[in-house]
Amino acid sequence: MNSDEAVARGAALQCAMESSRIQVRPFTIIDRVYYPVEVQYEADGFTPSATTTTSEGKDDSMDIVEDSPTSSSSSSINGMSTIEIYSRGDDLPRKPRRLTFRNKTDSFVLRTAYSANAFLPQGQDRLISTHTIKIPDNYKSSPHDVRVTFNMDKNGCVIISGAQLMEELPPAESTEQSTTSTGEGKESQPEESAPKKRFKKVDLQIDTVSFGLTSQQIKDTIELEAQMANEDRLIIETADRRNELESYIYSMRDKLDSSLKDFATNSEKLQFKELIDRTESWLYDDGFDSTKSLYVKKLDELKVLGNPIEKRLWEQNNRGEAADALKRQIETCKSFAISNTEATAHITPEEKLKVRNIAENIEQWFYDQLEKQGELSSYNEPVLTVDLLASKRKELFNTTKDIMNKPKPLPKKEEKKDEKDEAESKAESESKGEEDSK
Repeated sequence: MNSDEAVARGAALQCAMESSRIQVRPFTIIDRVYYPVEVQYEADGFTPSATTTTSEGKDDSMDIVEDSPTSSSSSSINGMSTIEIYSRGDDLPRKPRRLTFRNKTDSFVLRTAYSANAFLPQGQDRLISTHTIKIPDNYKSSPHDVRVTFNMDKNGCVIISGAQLMEELPPAESTEQSTTSTGEGKESQPEESAPKKRFKKVDLQIDTVSFGLTSQQIKDTIELEAQMANEDRLIIETADRRNELESYIYSMRDKLDSSLKDFATNSEKLQFKELIDRTESWLYDDGFDSTKSLYVKKLDELKVLGNPIEKRLWEQNNRGEAADALKRQIETCKSFAISNTEATAHITPEEKLKVRNIAENIEQWFYDQLEKQGELSSYNEPVLTVDLLASKRKELFNTTKDIMNKPKPLPKKEEKKDEKDEAESKAESESKGEEDSK
């Protein structure tokens, strides 16, 4: 399997692991540290040493003891002591590593950097970041140990996740005592066990300065990116407007000899074709690298002559549908006016007559305009437009809807009451007749 296949399969597998719809057998991906990382610190005139203790299930820990002999794990460069915390080929991801700096009475500086034997790209600075560990003033009177935790994420970025000052607490009073027995069966005097040291962990402030762009450089870069994006957008929009103008020229030239031939006078077609030819010559000569606004202006000049011609064709194609809708509305109103069903029994004759008159007036207007439109040629401006038909249909609906949608009146309550009284009086008379017969 070559490198391309490995990347493709790895990417597909990673997508499957992230997906909630695909089940993948549990396994672990172990990467390797490619660039070794070291920590640089001030030795304060002492030669530091470091010891590394590793045990399963526990974090790697290194003690920096400033009064110990030199160890092979640390070195000194330009007055700064160094110790390598991540070596080339280490497993990644890995657990945090801690460095303990003993007997600190003041703030101190740590630097993370790539090791001298790291094969960095040409021109890449070794320094990664500079960290200042702040010791509070109330802890500067006596020396304390400071534990600094380093971590490397899955992307290979090294950070300081925390720093803690170890404040030793007074030993707790121990109530447990151990006794030893002698050979004669007598118990010896109780022996006190050594008290266990206790520490209070105080989180410390860390000021970090990392390599990279400053705040001003980031701001300038964002502005430059926005400027470049605007330039790209303007280039794309300019090309789109040029293509739109070119397409309109070819399209209208063909339509004037086909679908729009009967909807323009000879003078209109001659004038429009001359303008199309001039615009085309300009487009392929001086105007090919012109601006967006000029392309829009040229297109608008063409549409001043082209839109009225296309409008006439559109009106003819859509006039029939709009006319049918108006005629259906008129027939609905006329049918309602002559209806004598139970559903319209509550409508008065005057109201029905009003609906009929409104419908007949609009119907008369429609046929008058239809006759006038029939006398015009296809290249004349239409008098019966789709918008006019739609407005008349809306007018007819709005003026008749209150009458046609008038609800039936509710039955009167007094009539029910009279019927009830009549039933009660009938019952009383029947009961009185029975008493008389007895």
